[in-house]
Amino acid sequence: MVSPRRVLKFGGAALRDGPAIERCARIVASRCETQPLVVVSAHEGVTRLLNRAVDEASSGKVEWERLRIRHKTLLRQLGLESELVDRPLRELRGILGELARMRRTDRRQRDAVLSYGERISARIVAEVLRRRGLDATPLDAFDVGLVAQDGGGIRPALEPPPLAVREVLSGIPGIPVVTGFVAVNRGGDLTTLGRNGSDLSAVWLGEALLASEVELWKDVPGFLTADPRVVSAARPLPTIGREEAIELAIHGAEILHPGALEPTYRADLSVRIKNFDDPQAPGTRILTRTDHRGPVGLAHHAALSLWTEPLGLGGDQNALLIELMARLREACIQPYRVAASATGLQILVVDSPKEHATLEALVSERENAQLEQGLSSLAIVGVGVGDDPCLSDLLREEASRQNALIRRAPGGESASSRVFLCARDACEELLRAVHQRLFES
Repeated sequence: MVSPRRVLKFGGAALRDGPAIERCARIVASRCETQPLVVVSAHEGVTRLLNRAVDEASSGKVEWERLRIRHKTLLRQLGLESELVDRPLRELRGILGELARMRRTDRRQRDAVLSYGERISARIVAEVLRRRGLDATPLDAFDVGLVAQDGGGIRPALEPPPLAVREVLSGIPGIPVVTGFVAVNRGGDLTTLGRNGSDLSAVWLGEALLASEVELWKDVPGFLTADPRVVSAARPLPTIGREEAIELAIHGAEILHPGALEPTYRADLSVRIKNFDDPQAPGTRILTRTDHRGPVGLAHHAALSLWTEPLGLGGDQNALLIELMARLREACIQPYRVAASATGLQILVVDSPKEHATLEALVSERENAQLEQGLSSLAIVGVGVGDDPCLSDLLREEASRQNALIRRAPGGESASSRVFLCARDACEELLRAVHQRLFES
């Protein structure tokens, strides 16, 4: 069998119910001439249920019934046999029962539970493809050879794929349907890749297979000039440079995993964001490089907290950073930006309601640490943006008009972004005003 030349990844929203899964199967069937490989996320809402089940197990309860009903409902919508996922569901119930008896969980155990969302999804999608007359085989990515580096609480990166991956996949009958989001670390333990981690899996497999293109199918039309939930005038970007795409993802555009494009530095690989609700739309093609200079879009994090910790005289900055990153990773909290100096550390953390109490508890354990909450970030992204002081002036002008206070975010500017902090209640109006000045005038 010749190696697949196209990788198609379907996110949780694309697999939310029976009709959506059937639509994805039609898309795969339309790509059969390219010998596709399919990467799947968990069905929409399942990862949230799995996280809740781990939390319940920590207090001695087994929360399994909602997961069973969610998957059995999908099977009923698709007209598939209910026994299709009985084995993984039984395994999952056994693991949750053991965790409930222990009444404690760590990151490794949580990752093991979370992996079942993708593992069950791959089996359901493969069965739907087989019913359409397409030979398909579900695969777990960690069995293929997907290995993640230990990111120490920052974004995980994947080891470059060995040649053996292509050989393994070439021996798989029909269309491989591979789990996204999950991998193993260098120690051989199962791990997960964070929000939108299936993007990273898909592009890594595209590199391994020398694919002509990786299509990331989502519920959005592609990259836009801003978040359309905040800025109604935001417009889609038909093309975008790799550096700008990474910057937008890092600074809050929830479209792409920030590390997903790492393999494109090693391989000549085309990546395209596609909208599964409008398969004929072109989406956004991510280019290796672009000749366009200047702003292409805005990104923001709506809810941030700033962890500040001074460094004692003669203190070891690296040791403190490693310690804090390990604590945050164990608590499943992902830092957004980290700034270190001779006097201490500043860590910006995305402050979700689920993580809020955990973050406060971690800071309270440390004698000199302080936590500033109620912040948002606003980033202007584009080639050369970091070298253009006029953009800072523009942002300050708009902030002054709204009586909003802004300051530079810790970590400094990059060549392709300028990032500022403001009060959370001022962020959306400021975002709309800056967008109007840059992209609507």
